[in-house]
This record gives sequence, structure tokens and C-alpha cells, in this order.
Amino acid sequence: NLNTVLDDILDIVEDRAEHARIELDRITVDDTPPVFGDRDQLSQVVLNLVMNALHAMPNGGRLTVRADVSGPLVVLTIADTGHGIAHDALDTIFDPFFTTKVVGEGTGLGLAVVKQIVDAHEGTITVESQPGRGTTFTVSFPRFDASKSL
Repeated sequence: NLNTVLDDILDIVEDRAEHARIELDRITVDDTPPVFGDRDQLSQVVLNLVMNALHAMPNGGRLTVRADVSGPLVVLTIADTGHGIAHDALDTIFDPFFTTKVVGEGTGLGLAVVKQIVDAHEGTITVESQPGRGTTFTVSFPRFDASKSL
């Protein structure tokens, strides 16, 4: 259940966000269907995307985390009002060792691992960004279908 994963991760980062003057908005559908996946790996995806968003807003801002349903998919959206990603970097952000952070602040592996996990769960991940205005990651996973399991 992605709602449970979101609750757990947002509980972890809530104090950090408040200290950084970042407003957290959590928007979910109560009856969001489950996805088939490893809870720890899905938590890693959410935590990495949320932490990147927090780092992108050193002077405060707004982080919106949304779980919704779109046909056969459960869609997770993580949007920030941070510094954004340069358009020429968008094609390489999922490459191992690529980072927009200063030396010593990131390994460039976080988004590469996120992409691997999403792919392994038969999901998709996209990113939209406007420098100076923010970034939105959209992750979609197939709904769990008990008739297709085992």
C-alpha cells in the first residue's frame, strides 16, 4: 500500500522539513489500491525522491506528495518548489554517478537506484522541471491484480 509507505517516509522527514521551512502537502485517495512490490524498495524510492526535493529547497518551499489512481496504475507524484534541474541535465539524471549537487554532497547514485527499482517493479518514472521554479517526479506502478499473482 503506497499510502502506508508515504505515511512512514513523511513521518521520518517531517521534522527536517519543518526545520527547513518546507511545507509538506500529502494528498492521497483513501482507497488507493495496492501495488505488487517490495515495501523496503518502494520506501527507498519515496525517501530518495523526497530527500532530493528537500535538498532542492534550502530556503524553504513546498513539497507536495500525491498518490492517486489512473486506470490500471497507481501514480505517485512528488513535486517541489525548489531550484529545479537544468533542461540539458534532464536526459542524464538517472545515469549512475550523475549529480547536480556540489562535490561531497552526493554520489549520483540515488536516482539511478530509484530508476532500477521502478523498472524492476514494472513501473515508469518521468521528470519535469523548470529551473528556478521546481521539479516534479511522477512514478507509476501497475495496480496489484490478485488474479495474476502466483
